[in-house]
Amino acid sequence: GDPYAVLGLMPGAGMEEVRGAWRRLAADNHPDTMLARGAAPEFVAIAHEKSAAINAAYAAIQKELCVAAN
Repeated sequence: GDPYAVLGLMPGAGMEEVRGAWRRLAADNHPDTMLARGAAPEFVAIAHEKSAAINAAYAAIQKELCVAAN
């Protein structure tokens, strides 16, 4: 999928905006955060999947922006 969409951003967003979205989403969807909120195990499993997607999207955009800068 579109890594920008995963982070809730429009294509062409700058690195600061990308980093901010990633930090917010990573914190909100972290499995430990879900556990602390008392979430059921199935929601913690979903949080693991969301966290992986969020981190993959961030890495893809970071790589794209790094290549574009060089």
